[in-house]
Amino acid sequence: MLGIGMSTTLIGIILGLFSLMNALGSLVIGYLTDLMDRTRLFTMLSIISGSLILLMVTGVPIIVSAAYLMSALFNRYVVLTAIVGEYAKQRGISDEVFSLSSSFNVIFSVVGSAITVLPSYLGHLGYELIFVIEAAAVYLTIPLVLNAIKHLDPAIVNAKIERISLKDLGELRSSWLIKRLMPEAIIGLGAGGVIIPLFSLWFYLKFHINIANLSIVYAISNATLALGTLMAPTISRFLHSRVISVVT
Repeated sequence: MLGIGMSTTLIGIILGLFSLMNALGSLVIGYLTDLMDRTRLFTMLSIISGSLILLMVTGVPIIVSAAYLMSALFNRYVVLTAIVGEYAKQRGISDEVFSLSSSFNVIFSVVGSAITVLPSYLGHLGYELIFVIEAAAVYLTIPLVLNAIKHLDPAIVNAKIERISLKDLGELRSSWLIKRLMPEAIIGLGAGGVIIPLFSLWFYLKFHINIANLSIVYAISNATLALGTLMAPTISRFLHSRVISVVT
């Protein structure tokens, strides 16, 4: 964004809006996931996401900003999480499945972080290659997921819930639920939604650290995160309590 002439203030606004769009997209797509064919929905959202990433190659500020924000709205990961959740629930292995899934996610983030050194050596072409590689990875998930789904019970893939309206969601008054969602909301407000996306911009502006050096930091950070996530179920069993393990 800096490279195509966008101001740091505008970049901050776009990154902040991305978090809001991501939250909105998760709510809308999550609602649709329980009402539509999940396989078709995931395929459609993946095609849209990959195409939006390819639009970033244009380098036109308004197109890049719009494509970046729209990619948050069409959140395909919600659909995949729903399918994995149903599978884990039926098999009674929720901790292990989500730990393994999160670890793989973060491990591949290490690869993604390493790829971001390309602009340091190739300039603007490096950014274009990153977007092409990312779009290709998104498209590649379509046949991978379709192949995996073939081996699952159809009831897992398209589990339906009782049809509810958005009005019903707005009338939830469960203090039990709210108390348990608050820690997640507070974490998301800071680290997940606002602070972490601004790290790379802050390091660049404050210390003039280029993207090649930052990619090494992110790669190491993601590697340690993957290890911690993978160990989470073991730690939970050792302490005989999920709550104690979370607090620890």
